[in-house]
Amino acid sequence: MRYIAVLLGIMLLLYGCAGYFDASTSGPQPAGSQPASGGQPPSSTPSSQPPASGTQACDDGTALSTCTANKPFYCNQYGSIMEKASVCGCPSGTAVSGDTCARTCTDGTSPGECSANKPSYCTQSLALVSDPQECGCPAGTTLSGSSCTSAHCIDGTPVGGCSENMRPMYCGDDLTLVRNPPVCGCLSGEILNDAGTTCIDISRQRQAEGVSFKIFDDAYMRVRDSEMVTCEGDDYIKLQLRVDNELGDTAYPLDQFDVSLLEVSGSGSGERTFIPVSFPPRDSPCYETDRFAWTYTYAGDINTGMVWFKLDDGFDSDADYYFYYREFTVELSP
Repeated sequence: MRYIAVLLGIMLLLYGCAGYFDASTSGPQPAGSQPASGGQPPSSTPSSQPPASGTQACDDGTALSTCTANKPFYCNQYGSIMEKASVCGCPSGTAVSGDTCARTCTDGTSPGECSANKPSYCTQSLALVSDPQECGCPAGTTLSGSSCTSAHCIDGTPVGGCSENMRPMYCGDDLTLVRNPPVCGCLSGEILNDAGTTCIDISRQRQAEGVSFKIFDDAYMRVRDSEMVTCEGDDYIKLQLRVDNELGDTAYPLDQFDVSLLEVSGSGSGERTFIPVSFPPRDSPCYETDRFAWTYTYAGDINTGMVWFKLDDGFDSDADYYFYYREFTVELSP
């Protein structure tokens, strides 16, 4: 038995030495090699690595660099699906918030904001509530306490509307009637002035042709001898204008842009056109040497001369023509 035990000890010693020399000659494992069993390869991030050779789509079949059918997801160039709301948009009930989708109220309003449909407000819990004090009231209504009520002026005209019985009165947001001729027009027999800001009654300050009327202190104006003239195919109305400042002690200025010809088609409140001064050209046979001098009419002087108006649309025998100056009108008979 003793010899058998010695023999077994020698065999174990030899086996251990053989294992030692085998391990020393094999060397260390190369970096990145897989263990013999049970290990996993290190993971890689798809967004930082190119797709495998031949990859043309993400796992759901979406082509690379394309939005998926499921907003806001996007298949990037590496074959990974990611959120990209700024490119792909958001599904109903949400709104774009950077590259993600934030939930909204049913009308698309973001939480904490007023809806386009006043006076609705979108709460943080995504409920639409009425909040006129925060969001205001819709057209035709006004804030009354904490609610919106039907708004109208004292005559029944709704806010933002023109009075039917008191033109050119307009019902403002503060429920006050104000004059608004450009929006509401003028009464029958009135027209807008040249600037389009005021209604004037062309009969109240209408002057007769050939009669002098006072325009400033002791200065007077007179218009006479109006006639329609055709010159080289164009129709004109010409007349004689006189400013009398003989009794005045102050020079009176008058520029050609201060006067115009008023053409009114129809009675009183019909279509009106203001026509500026326009003389025939100098080489025209109608050239007028005795033109009105558009300067000051000095104290003690009289300024007189001819004034022409070119009718671009031709003479209208059914229209009424007036000389117009500072809301004074002289009815002409060309």
